[in-house]
Order: sequence, then structure tokens, then C-alpha cells
Amino acid sequence: MRKMRNRLSIRFICYLIVFSTNALLSQNRLGFSFLWGEMNPHSSYIQTLRADVRGIQLTADWDREVINDKLFSISSRSSYVPNFGITTLYLDMGHPQTGNQFALGATLGGKFTLGKSFHLGWKYAQGFSYLSKKYDSSSSPVNYGIGSHINYFAQLSAYALLDLNDFATLNFGYNISHCSNGNWKKPNVGLNALHYSAGLNYRISDKKRFRTRRKYSAFPWYAGAKIAIRDKSLDYPHKSFVWILDLGYRAQNSAAGYWDYGLDWFYDPNYYWNDQGTLIETRVSQIQELGIRAGHVFLWGRLGLRLDAGMYVIQPMHSNKPWFYNAVGWEYRISDRFLLRNRLKAHLNKADYMEWGIQYLW
Repeated sequence: MRKMRNRLSIRFICYLIVFSTNALLSQNRLGFSFLWGEMNPHSSYIQTLRADVRGIQLTADWDREVINDKLFSISSRSSYVPNFGITTLYLDMGHPQTGNQFALGATLGGKFTLGKSFHLGWKYAQGFSYLSKKYDSSSSPVNYGIGSHINYFAQLSAYALLDLNDFATLNFGYNISHCSNGNWKKPNVGLNALHYSAGLNYRISDKKRFRTRRKYSAFPWYAGAKIAIRDKSLDYPHKSFVWILDLGYRAQNSAAGYWDYGLDWFYDPNYYWNDQGTLIETRVSQIQELGIRAGHVFLWGRLGLRLDAGMYVIQPMHSNKPWFYNAVGWEYRISDRFLLRNRLKAHLNKADYMEWGIQYLW
């Protein structure tokens, strides 16, 4: 019996080694960077949280291949190569009331090759972060930035690469990292860190790259439903469900991405109360919004990054929101006709709420 258990244990360990090795070899490029900079307050509510930040970041990237007929090869002659990947980081936020941040996200971007060994690139990451400290009226009364441990994470980066040899590359960049909870829990001013990065990338293999299908099934019309949860205010921490329906048209001619245009309808019970929790006498028609929207989705296989811009054509009379809204989010195509999706809706740099839902194509 003991021998059988030992054999099973050894076999299990071998499976783990094989699995981890295959996962590692499937990476086109691994990166490690040191981070340094400062937490930059964008509101008077969090001026006292300004502090130096320090941390580390790990990345794994895949370059996208160009497929011609039955053969595939990387477009080495092209000066611009798109890529996608994953990233994780740790940041010491530099203040006892903001603590530490741990983040994990998916990334997309691209790089321009200048000469034989120098590259300039950009990268956008989106995912989730965990903050060890959050607002508490007794223990953390100064931290008006974040009211929850779990938050939305976004990072925009510009970087330069210098190839040392065929496998090792120096990286240097400048990053804007943001975390907030989309008003799921008040307060939600958000925390922005501006920091430099420097480190080393290591190319695992030139043979393992992300492949996109040459043809992608595209259905022009879509309809979808989403839901969001929003905390009204710090003075009145009442959560409401916001319902969102959308209808639109997709214009897709390639597997790299598509444009779409349509209508967004919002049913938001938060209009029933003011920030102090006083019930406002209003009709059901005055808690609804209607917007016209245009967006672009960058595709990496089934995964897509959505960027939206919209304008309200119907708004409640007592609304103090701007007429313009914008959004960013991920979507994942689970079948030819169904997509899972999330979107952070905002008014410029002020978050409204995080949406989650499904979309049907026909």
C-alpha cells in the first residue's frame, strides 16, 4: 500500500513537472522588472496619501503570427508586431494607510522595431488587484481612495527594449497603474501610481507563438444584457442593481478586430436617492438612461479588449452626470454566437460602475 502511494506521488509530481515545463515553453517571452515612482493623488480627498512606491513586475508575452494559406510564420519584415500576454505585480504603496497592492491582469500591445536590436512599444493591462489596506472610519480614516480590498486594475505602459543577444533583452519603461472598485464599495476615489520600470526579458523560443485563425466567423447583429452593483455614497452606503441592455451592429472584416455601433439602455435605481439617502420623488422613467455608442474591439483569438465611447440622448432631469461616457473592458467568445464580457463605465476619469454580462450574435 505504501509503495503504491509512493508510486502515485511520484507520478503526480512528474505530471506537475511536465505540465509546468510545457506551460513555460509555451511562453514566447518572459520579463522581470523593478518598479519605482510615486502614488500621484488626482483628488484633494487623497492628497495626504502621496508617497513613493516600490515594487516588482513579472510578464509573459506572445507575439501574434501572420498566417498565409497553410503556412504560418512571424512577419519579421514588419516594423510593428502586436502581442498579448499576462502580468502580475507587487507594489508597496509607501503609506501605512494604503499598504501593499498585488495585481494580476491580461495585457495587449505592440512594438516597433528600429534597427536590428532596438524596439519601442506600448502595453495595456486590465485585471484585478488586492489592496492590503482600505478605508476604515476608525483604523484608516485618511484612506478615502479605496473602500474595498478587491479592486479593478489597469495599467498603461510605454517602453523601450534593447536586445543583448538572441534571447536576452533589457527593458525600460514608464507606467501608469490604476486601481478602483467601480463604485461597488464607497469610497472609490481610486489610486494612481506613476512609476518607472527596468529589468530583463528572456525569449524562451521563436517557435512557440500565438496563432490567429485566418478566417473568423462574424455575425453582424448583436443583443446583450449586463448587470452592475453600485454603492450610492459614503454617507448612504446602499447598494443597487443597475441593469444594462444593448443592441447594435458589428462591422468585422478580419480576425484582428472590429468596430461596432449601437444603443445602450440603463436602468439605474440610484436615481431614487440623493447622496445623503433622502428618497427623491421621481417616476420610473426618471431612473432610465439611453445612449448611442461606438466602440472598437482588439481581438487575440477568442479574447478581445473593448474601448467604447457614448453619448446620452435620454437622461433623468435631476442627473448630474456629463453627457459623454466612456468604457473599457474585456470580452471572451465562448461559442460562435455567445460572448462573456465585462466593462468599466466611466465619465472621463470618474468611474460609474463595473458591468458584467453576456452577448448574443446573429
